[in-house]
Amino acid sequence: LLDEISEMDLSLQAKLLRVLQEREIDRVGSQSPMTVDVRVIATTNRDLEAETKAGRFRLDLYYRLNVVPLHLPPLRERKEDIVPLARFFLEKHAALNHEPLKVLSPEPEMERCLKEKEWPGNVRELENLMERAVLLVDGEVILEADLRAMSAPAKEPPAPDGPDLKVVPLREMEKQLIFRALKDHQGNRTHAAEILGISVRTLRNKLNEYRSDPEGAPAPEIE
Repeated sequence: LLDEISEMDLSLQAKLLRVLQEREIDRVGSQSPMTVDVRVIATTNRDLEAETKAGRFRLDLYYRLNVVPLHLPPLRERKEDIVPLARFFLEKHAALNHEPLKVLSPEPEMERCLKEKEWPGNVRELENLMERAVLLVDGEVILEADLRAMSAPAKEPPAPDGPDLKVVPLREMEKQLIFRALKDHQGNRTHAAEILGISVRTLRNKLNEYRSDPEGAPAPEIE
C-alpha cells in the first residue's frame, strides 16, 4: 500500500516506476537485484491526472498505476456509514487503550450531530474523534455535548499577565498543552507532535504515562 502517492518526490517516482516495470529492487548493501512479486495499491486525495499536467507527477508512472481506479466518496457523501464506523472505532480504541467500552447516546441528537459534520478529514477524522472520546469522556455513554465540545475550535488562551492566569505544576501544564494540541488538530498525533516540537514517539509515551498515572488519571478539561 502506497499511501498518498501524490506526495512522492519525483526522484523516488522514477525508482518506483522501475520496480513496477522490472519487478526488481536493489537492497541496501546488496550487489545484485532481487525479484519481487507484489500487488500495489496506491492511494491519493488529489487528481493525479491534473498533477501530471502540473509536472508534479510522472505521466508514465500514472499510466502504470492507473489500471483499476477506485473512487471512494468523502464521508460527508455517505452519511449512512458514519454511525456504524463510529461504533466500530469506539470498540477498537477501547480495546487498544485498555479502557471500558463506551457507547454513543441513543438520543436522535447524537446521530444528527455526527451526520451534520462535514468531516474534512474523512474516516481518519472520525476515528480520531472516537479515540478522543474513549480517552476523555468519563461516563459510559458519550453524549452529543461531549462530541461537540471535543470538536469545537479551541478558544484563545488568556494573555500571560491576564487575571485568568492560573499557576499549576509544570507536569500538569505539559499535560494540558498536549491535550490542547491533540484537540486543535482533531486528534492527529503527527500534527500535534509537530506543533509541540516533540517526536510522535515521545507524544505516545506521554499519553501512556498519563493513563497509568494513579494520581491524576483523568485527562484535563480543555476549553
